Amino acid sequence: MKATFNNMKLKVNTEVKTLTIREDMDLIEVKQYLPIKDKIDMIEAIIDQSKEGTIYNRAKIEMYFSVYLVFLYTNISFTDNQKQDIEKIYDVLESNEIFDKVVDLIPDSEYSFLKDTITENISILEDHNNRAGAAIRALIEDLPHQAETFGNILDTFDKEKYAEVINFARAANGNRDIHTNQPIE
Repeated sequence: MKATFNNMKLKVNTEVKTLTIREDMDLIEVKQYLPIKDKIDMIEAIIDQSKEGTIYNRAKIEMYFSVYLVFLYTNISFTDNQKQDIEKIYDVLESNEIFDKVVDLIPDSEYSFLKDTITENISILEDHNNRAGAAIRALIEDLPHQAETFGNILDTFDKEKYAEVINFARAANGNRDIHTNQPIE
């Protein structure tokens, strides 16, 4: 039988592991796989929300990464109001070692993929920003010199010689306007 995608009957991994924080509460489920769309959205959100001007705040990267792991990999629910204060969620979960317990149950391949991709993307973005910044700085530093050169050109500009060049160009173009795209006959 020929192997086809449909014949393989594969499904997305929906396995969960459980975690007990306190005996008097429900078990916390920790997903073993997060769909790639959710991973991409998570990575983009962390990078966007950690940017301050042209730099990426490492503390914010850690905070958003940790909190989003809990949001996306666990069944812990948060109200919309609670989600408005990410710093408070981070402090409560960090000081109670919830992040460490959740990360311990996330497969290394999942965790490493997210952490490495975020680190690599930020490195690429910072490198790009540094190159763009260097080009802009060079332009700004060279601007006074270029302005001086342009000023010298304007100071020595001879309108009569320019008019002669225009007249010559018209004559060479069959006395037609030199701004035309029409072919020479």
